[in-house]
Amino acid sequence: GVLSVSYEEKTQTGILRVNHDQVIRVKSALVMATHLGRTQVICRCLGVSGMLNKVKRFVPTEARRTTKGTTKGVRKQIAEKDGAKENE
Repeated sequence: GVLSVSYEEKTQTGILRVNHDQVIRVKSALVMATHLGRTQVICRCLGVSGMLNKVKRFVPTEARRTTKGTTKGVRKQIAEKDGAKENE
């Protein structure tokens, strides 16, 4: 399966934890994703690593976290933003 480890909204950078035999499938699915809710998205894979602590070399410096983050509520935030845009 796929597990979201962290997401930094400022840089729009996230880290996904994926079983090694599913990497190609997940990358393919992300490339094919065009919308999240009503928001148009483009997903790029910056790199793949066998160890989470080595992922830092792919992540922009300002997006690196010193503590574990979570993506709880990210979809809700996106839905709220989409709703606000519709009301304008």
